[in-house]
Amino acid sequence: MKWSLASIKSCAKSKSMGILREPLFEIELEQVVIDELHLLLRISHVLIRNLLGIGQVLDLKDMTTKNSTRYVDIICNLIRSCGIMFHVWKSKTKKDELDWTSLRGSDRKKLLNKLPAKLVNVFPNELVWQLMKQWLDFKVIYEMIGISNPIGDEIHTVHSKALQWIQDFLKFPYDGYGKSNVTQYMHVMGYHIPHLMKCHAGIKRFSSQGDEKNNDCARKHFFSSNHQDPAREISLTDGRVEELQHGKRAKRKYEKKDTYWDLGIREKRRKIKFEPEQDLEPDTF
Repeated sequence: MKWSLASIKSCAKSKSMGILREPLFEIELEQVVIDELHLLLRISHVLIRNLLGIGQVLDLKDMTTKNSTRYVDIICNLIRSCGIMFHVWKSKTKKDELDWTSLRGSDRKKLLNKLPAKLVNVFPNELVWQLMKQWLDFKVIYEMIGISNPIGDEIHTVHSKALQWIQDFLKFPYDGYGKSNVTQYMHVMGYHIPHLMKCHAGIKRFSSQGDEKNNDCARKHFFSSNHQDPAREISLTDGRVEELQHGKRAKRKYEKKDTYWDLGIREKRRKIKFEPEQDLEPDTF
């Protein structure tokens, strides 16, 4: 069944297929494109969560130390060694679960590039190769999704690799890898991204990374301002950036006029008067 705006409205009336209400905005699904940045954020979140979960399982099996956090600490140090600020703490709302530092898209890309190779000699041999394959395969898929004007073979490769990645995900022998843990973004990666790449000649152009960068700049200006009128300052800064985006800074002409090191220092030394040291008289009591 191919979803359309009409079919969604029909299901909303009968409360079927999990659809309870009609869409707020009437936009055909053909005009909706997934954001590759959010795809990266959501799926990498699952990978980090499961990596820490494996660390917790191995710590429970560690009989040498009670309440051991050895493997979780090793994972944290590995992530920090990638040049990322990362901390883990016990969740205040969920028992026996961990919370960790929220990472931006650039940090998650660093993890995809640097972390897999660092997992060697940390986990058991069979486990470490499975983990490395999972991270590296997702890295390859994500990079292929960002191709501009992909050809048919590249789109087919994305489709086949994404489906195989999901199958490998389900075969992982740890909690957090079951069918219930396959998120919507994983489903979209395997079944919808290839179609969108074909329809729109790639989806990289629809990325919201530029908007995210603008939000980061706005937040920076808001917290660094005097708070008298931060909204105005953000608007002015955004306007200046937009106006000057095609410009180029012209260097000012500089002529060295200071002659201090040639003549001035000599004159200064000539004027210095050296006074003889006075003999210090001994203290009298």
